[in-house]
Amino acid sequence: MFNVVLLSLVFFFNYLGMSWLAISLKSHWRQLHGETELRQRRIAIYRTLGGLALTCSLILCLWVDNPSIAFLVWIMSVTATAKAVAFTLSYHANWLKFLSGTRLPLDY
Repeated sequence: MFNVVLLSLVFFFNYLGMSWLAISLKSHWRQLHGETELRQRRIAIYRTLGGLALTCSLILCLWVDNPSIAFLVWIMSVTATAKAVAFTLSYHANWLKFLSGTRLPLDY
């Protein structure tokens, strides 16, 4: 049961990491915030947060399983969450506004 919780956290951290990496791209930033300027400092912060979240998910995978299977599970979870972030940006991009440090997405 504890492994299920840890693997759920893996998917959570992967989703956060991929979302922050997507927000750091200017095209996705414009999709979320219109013509508001994305500064270089924010880009660095979002990419750092994304990298840290993906690293945390890898560490959790390594904690749950032995390294050979953990890396495979991690790669597959990164792929699945990247698709989930792509679908979120395609259909409900405003749901990711709360990760960009602005206000909560109240308009669905």
